[in-house]
Amino acid sequence: VTAVWCVIGVRAKCKKKYLILFERKSQSDLDGIEPTSTSEGGNTPLQITQRILTNTTESFLAFTAAKLALASVLEPTNLRLIPALSGLFILGRYTFDAAINHPARTFGYTINAVATFSAYGLFLYKLFQNGFNANILAFSLR
Repeated sequence: VTAVWCVIGVRAKCKKKYLILFERKSQSDLDGIEPTSTSEGGNTPLQITQRILTNTTESFLAFTAAKLALASVLEPTNLRLIPALSGLFILGRYTFDAAINHPARTFGYTINAVATFSAYGLFLYKLFQNGFNANILAFSLR
């Protein structure tokens, strides 16, 4: 579900950014999506698309790793947390994408970070709750 959302979001954002780019009067109007280099001869739409794709990929991979780690230590009855965190991540990603040229995009970024760091935090808590060896090894070292 999360991967499908990222693909749809990147495609929609790319089309939207090209339309916004050609409606803007100057480069400074592109608040949150300025290209990294302002050298002459640079392909600004391509740089913007690359930054959007990089941001989406990084957040997706970080969250996917967090979900996999969390799923490895959760009990079967608590696995329902995974779809709940995925929903929170999708909500955050959608609000971030919708407000990419507005200062309110930090709300979406914060929701993404909350979902990711909650998953990592809960993973670490569960990992060390009963001792490190109890969760990693199938047998006792004693």
